[in-house]
Amino acid sequence: MNKILIIGCGQLGSRHLQSLALLKRDLEICLVDPNAAGLEKAVSLFQANSEFKQTIRTHTSLQEIKNTSYDITINASTSAARLEILQEMKNFEVITNFLILEKVLFQKLSDYSDAEKYISPSKTWVNCPRRMYPFYQDLKKSISGKVQAEFAAQNWGLCCNSVHFIDLIQYLTGETPLQVSTDQLKEKVFPTKREGYIEFYGSLVVEFSGGSSLRLSCTEEPCDWQLKISGKNLHYTSQETLGQSQLNDKAIPIRAPYQSELTAVFVEKLLTKNHCDLPLYAESKIAHEILIKELLQHYKKITGIEVQTLPIT
Repeated sequence: MNKILIIGCGQLGSRHLQSLALLKRDLEICLVDPNAAGLEKAVSLFQANSEFKQTIRTHTSLQEIKNTSYDITINASTSAARLEILQEMKNFEVITNFLILEKVLFQKLSDYSDAEKYISPSKTWVNCPRRMYPFYQDLKKSISGKVQAEFAAQNWGLCCNSVHFIDLIQYLTGETPLQVSTDQLKEKVFPTKREGYIEFYGSLVVEFSGGSSLRLSCTEEPCDWQLKISGKNLHYTSQETLGQSQLNDKAIPIRAPYQSELTAVFVEKLLTKNHCDLPLYAESKIAHEILIKELLQHYKKITGIEVQTLPIT
């Protein structure tokens, strides 16, 4: 029987849990969250596959499961708590073969290197799942050489979600992000619905090692969700929210899968092939670090405060 651990049972953690019911195998699932009500709600959403033995145990702290081993652990906590959770896993000897981390990974730059001593020796990936979308896997086959990409939408969470699109360009081109420009961000800090967290509006420009570029724009006013990618013999547009895309002159219907579908896919692949299509920690770390570094500088410039932590999730 395979053992899966999910840490953090908020909205995203619950989606991971829901997806596990799609697996055609016996499972022992462990949920850890300090919020007992959140645990209860997550369990209520889980509909086990009746053909297999799929059981759930719940705990409010990692200490309650010390000295245990798991095949896969999914860390779906907030970014503020993630490093402490990794430390506790090490301290309580909660061992896992494979580790999946949610993004944004961490709020402090120093955490990215510190985390490496806690995640070792687990092979670790980051949940930037657009690499798993079939239509982007197909698009990758049409790309050769550098591309110029643009993404724009209203209120899409530029700080916490930019890394998804940086990772997508990493995946499509095989290039490494080199620098991020914040010159076109508005010089104002915007509060989010989640208390204690912030956002920015305006545009970021990301430059990549092979000459590719990515412009990310977040507007307050209405703006259609649209991704554009241009390159050698290539003009592509994607409107995930409308289920539409176009490659050169060909219209291609698309469907972005839900997290409640995707988790089962990467878990099954890890259990059978020891790898999955998500980016490895080392690759995602590069994208996160250059993004967090520049957003921190922008935050300091606006507030005049010498802060080390960027409150985004």
